[in-house]
Amino acid sequence: MHISDIRKFNRCHQLYWLSAQNERRFFPYLNVCEDVCESVSRKLGIEWYNTGNTNETNEDSLRMLESSPWLFRARFEACGLRVKIPLIQCKDGHAVIYSILLSTGINSEEITALRYEYEVLAKLGIAVDDMFVLYLNSDYQRGHSLDHHKLWKITDRYKENTLLELALSLDVDLEETVSEISAYQPEQPSHSSKCSGRSRCQFYETCFPDEVIREDNSILTLVSSQYKRQMFADGIRCLKDADEKRLEGSRIQYAQIMADRNGGLFFERAPLRQWLADNVHYPLAFIDFEWDLYPIPPFEGMKPLDVSVFQYSLHVDDGTSLKHYQFIGEGDCRRKLVESMLENLPEEGTVFAYNAKGAEMIRINEFARLFPDCGEKLESINNRMVDLADPFISGMVYDTRMRGSFTLKTIEEMVDSDHSYHDLDVSNGIEAVEIHRLLEASDDLKDRETYFEQLYKYCGLDSYSLYKVLNWLRQITEE
Repeated sequence: MHISDIRKFNRCHQLYWLSAQNERRFFPYLNVCEDVCESVSRKLGIEWYNTGNTNETNEDSLRMLESSPWLFRARFEACGLRVKIPLIQCKDGHAVIYSILLSTGINSEEITALRYEYEVLAKLGIAVDDMFVLYLNSDYQRGHSLDHHKLWKITDRYKENTLLELALSLDVDLEETVSEISAYQPEQPSHSSKCSGRSRCQFYETCFPDEVIREDNSILTLVSSQYKRQMFADGIRCLKDADEKRLEGSRIQYAQIMADRNGGLFFERAPLRQWLADNVHYPLAFIDFEWDLYPIPPFEGMKPLDVSVFQYSLHVDDGTSLKHYQFIGEGDCRRKLVESMLENLPEEGTVFAYNAKGAEMIRINEFARLFPDCGEKLESINNRMVDLADPFISGMVYDTRMRGSFTLKTIEEMVDSDHSYHDLDVSNGIEAVEIHRLLEASDDLKDRETYFEQLYKYCGLDSYSLYKVLNWLRQITEE
């Protein structure tokens, strides 16, 4: 058993049990392209250290600590709980433990992890004298080379108390915890905010099979509704039959209910026509970016947890023909990507993106700060950019086939059922990032050709989807 199992169990007993039965391939969301151990050792001035490996025993770890008092990724086990301590300094049975966080702050979960690490070491006769946390400095901006001293912050405190004091204040019985988790048997799950809060649990439909959305107009697709499950339990199955007294009254909810009452589609014709008239100015450009997220900045000008764009796809409609442009780069390709984009993107007309304010516009602002000589042209793009999500998220347009989802993929498959992201080898942004990492790591020409093709098709469908969605909006206003 690992600390991650305890975290899952404390969050939701059923989550722990289902995770244990359904192991999934792990994909690291963060791109860690620097040696964290080497970076931290430079920060702390450690000249010699050892590094632990998977499946090592207590004896293995203690043996390594005999040759050097510093050990990264130290594996220890007691009472059935295995811990991997990011960094330990140990001599003569006394230890200082260090957490290393690829984040810009500390949370309370880390205090709990430190407590269990303390307990395991105590069972092995090792006294923990102090605790520290290293985390990323959000104010640090990389120059030509990486400054390991400025990159990291280190503290032995959390708010008003020391980490050691806080860890020891937690009521933890290691043997009892491990025994309780090991003996757990699945039971009837009950709803909580953890099931479908900011993001729905991956096992939601396993726990609540009766709530699987089988119909496009299911009451369970009602957006931002705290009462939809109650209405479902009371026998209300369709959006059109929603209990008005249990509605929050948002424009999107109104659009959903009216769409069901109108046979599946609701839109406000006059406002939508006005939106199109205000925002459709030829030539039309449809753009989409793909990027990776780095905790340790790999390139000049980046900060911790910044992203770096590696691909764009651009479709341009001049009123008579549709042209497609793409760019995929490797390494620090930012300058080449910007130059390619500026060369192919028209200097006038509307630029469409989906969720533009939370994605493409932010990236373009970052490019403008990074390359001030291109700033004026980049700012012009943002001044002409229109978010194609606006008609949908504002409640101006809703089709029950959206099933309460407002993603570009959902809407694209709604307007063109003959083409689907599911038909592609790469069907979402996470998979695109994974393929790009494989591309950068590969020297095999055939594999690289395959990776390029997969990325071209995926990102190309994103920008082409924008073109199709805009045409669908224009079409419904004319019918």
